[in-house]
Amino acid sequence: MSDYYLKQVAPIPANEPVTVEMVKRQVRLAQTEGAFDEELKLLIAAARRWAENFTSRCLIEQTWDMLFAKGFPWLEGAHYIVDPHEIRIPRAPLKVSTGITHVKYLDTNGTQQTLIAGTDYNLIDRGEPAVIVPAYSKSWPSTRDWTNSSGQYPVEVRFIAGYGADASAIPQNFQNALLLHVEAGFERDPDIQELLLARAEALLWQERFFPR
Repeated sequence: MSDYYLKQVAPIPANEPVTVEMVKRQVRLAQTEGAFDEELKLLIAAARRWAENFTSRCLIEQTWDMLFAKGFPWLEGAHYIVDPHEIRIPRAPLKVSTGITHVKYLDTNGTQQTLIAGTDYNLIDRGEPAVIVPAYSKSWPSTRDWTNSSGQYPVEVRFIAGYGADASAIPQNFQNALLLHVEAGFERDPDIQELLLARAEALLWQERFFPR
């Protein structure tokens, strides 16, 4: 697929996949102990970012821009899944039914236009990765393959990925791995830290998503 950049539009989720109370139980701190709460919150956020980067998955719903600097992609040979013009969403899981916020492009005059879902393009989200393809009998429009004066890219796909707005739908493996990762950050013995991190990584190997 053509080179693209990923930009997180809303980088800070409103909720985290695990709570301070869950972490306190994991590290055997009394729930009334508040001296470490801020440290634990930082460790939780760091553990989430690690898990998301390791698996290419979003836990709490997040909005991303996929920015193409050289126009719409063209895939040759057997490198495409559905269609040589497809755009593959590089994060999972895509939000059901409303995961694509917009698909925009710069026309040959450098003016940003918006494609219409169902008319100009279709979303195929029955598996991973989710794929955007031109609608039947349609093709991607010509673009000006250079950013315009407003800094807009030739092609911009905005999407929402994540298991939900809160932790209720996140697979248990993720929560267990995050708790182990936070415990490792709270642990002072390097040997125990290494063991905890290895266990956390082992839990997430089966959850990894490899954008093709």
